Amino acid sequence: MLTATIDLTKTPIELTVVSDKRVVSVQVSAVGETATATGRFGVKLTDTDRTWTLKSDDGKTAVYTA
Repeated sequence: MLTATIDLTKTPIELTVVSDKRVVSVQVSAVGETATATGRFGVKLTDTDRTWTLKSDDGKTAVYTA
């Protein structure tokens, strides 16, 4: 699930995007060895009226300001 919320009461404006699907773990085993990696997919914003700057991102919640 992905949700996005804009808080117009803050200066600068804040956009919060929450998704539990952006962190992916992959495990590969071969020849008796196992490698595990975790990747985080970023959020791509397209807005012709504002420029959004990433304030924080923990892999589940990304906060942008404009």
